[in-house]
Amino acid sequence: MKGCPTIGNNVYIGPGAKIVGVVQIGNDVAIGANCVVTKNIPEHSVVVGIHGVVVSDQGSVGYINRVDYDVVL
Repeated sequence: MKGCPTIGNNVYIGPGAKIVGVVQIGNDVAIGANCVVTKNIPEHSVVVGIHGVVVSDQGSVGYINRVDYDVVL
């Protein structure tokens, strides 16, 4: 499957995680370290494992502490 993923807002992507193909990652998602995501992930999910599995609906709350960055160009 060719293409690129679409990543939502406030998404935590753990170290070594891979997101492969044309998939959509919803808002407020947490993807665990070394996870391999090959399917669409609904909003407010926590995904872990090889061939990522949703294990919670708590999302990225607590993983992302600061989202009010000022953009300086």
